[in-house]
Amino acid sequence: MDNPYSSLFLGIFVLPATAPRLFVLEPPPGLSTCSDILGLGELGLDYALRSKEAYVAYAEWPRSCTVYGIYEALESETGERVARRITGGPRAEAGPGRYYLALALPDTRGLRDAVSAMMVLAQCMRSRGHGATVLGDTAFIEIVDGQGDPGECIEELLRGARRARVRPLRSDIEARARLFDQDSWRLYRYRATNVEAMVERGSYWLRASLEITDGYITGYWLSGIFYSAPPTEIYSVFNTLRGVRLDEVVLGNMEVALEKRLEVAGLETSDLQLLVKKLYEKALDQARG
Repeated sequence: MDNPYSSLFLGIFVLPATAPRLFVLEPPPGLSTCSDILGLGELGLDYALRSKEAYVAYAEWPRSCTVYGIYEALESETGERVARRITGGPRAEAGPGRYYLALALPDTRGLRDAVSAMMVLAQCMRSRGHGATVLGDTAFIEIVDGQGDPGECIEELLRGARRARVRPLRSDIEARARLFDQDSWRLYRYRATNVEAMVERGSYWLRASLEITDGYITGYWLSGIFYSAPPTEIYSVFNTLRGVRLDEVVLGNMEVALEKRLEVAGLETSDLQLLVKKLYEKALDQARG
């Protein structure tokens, strides 16, 4: 069967009669926190993953907050003004007069297509903070600080899609918002160590550090601005370092895992592999020193 979303990044469908359905989540009254707004987008993603249908949600932010991408560690912000989304990319200032948009699209070919769609929406909504990832074959795109009309921008991207409105329960949104409210999620900070490395490509970057005790890796920290899919897979790859010595075998396994287990955009897979190699060389230097 042909993928009904295959030409969506052109902003048109060749055969509008075969255009996919797009379910629009209407935010219920009473959403009062930044976590509530992110929870609305997460609910749309959950629906899309279960139904294999496209979902979009958008709402004006009820209060001001700084919304970080999943990979960038906090600098100095604390408290309720900080939120964190599940997609990568740069942080953005959200607040009244700006719009959040979350789009979940099934049958996506990969992260590069998701990022392409994200850029169309970001340009239309005059956004400087946005992110994209893929879970399974479902793309998830977030526009954080939109200023253009969300409905018009969705129409520009998915022209001809048949729309159906859905009114979600506020309790379902709040259940997901509680996950975004957790300090362990929102307030992640980076820790510099003697074993540290960084890679950059234009405005995208990733920094990593390792804690090594008696020759064994006992901790790691990451911070960066880039896009990756699945969103937390890079942490799973780095988790394999805990409790081991960083030698050539482990280095080789890491390089293969970074190539096979995740997609990246902004940075390249070779950048991540270079980062790990730099960490390995720093660890050797520390051991010799």
